[in-house]
Amino acid sequence: MRWLICILAIFLGLPAYAASDAPPPKSTSITFDNSCFAFRIKALQENQLALGIQTGGGDCTEGLLLAGTIGNVKNFGRAISFAYGDTLQAVVFFIQWPLVTGGKWSVYATSNGHRVSGTGAGTYTVVGGAVSAKPALAP
Repeated sequence: MRWLICILAIFLGLPAYAASDAPPPKSTSITFDNSCFAFRIKALQENQLALGIQTGGGDCTEGLLLAGTIGNVKNFGRAISFAYGDTLQAVVFFIQWPLVTGGKWSVYATSNGHRVSGTGAGTYTVVGGAVSAKPALAP
């Protein structure tokens, strides 16, 4: 599964920069407040796609590669939607966009593919040069 995400990340990331001399986007690190979740995130394709790697320690998995989209999520607002799955469960993260300290996040999971439940929610902090402003909400 990880190799597929790596290939997808390379495929999605390269076309945006192959035809121009523009530098690749910088990554932004965030930590979920009161949680071990932490991510390093890059937005691509004019803020329509996002790539990430989970960097949190403790009980959280480190090194998990994520690919997702940026768009409007009903009852949440504009967000990055990251999803991953394994043989035990499928998980989706919604992370409010743009990335600013105080933005909200939610995590949902399913273990049977029929019923989804919220497994966590809260706010996050941008690491290093954090901005203290409320993120824009979807129109």
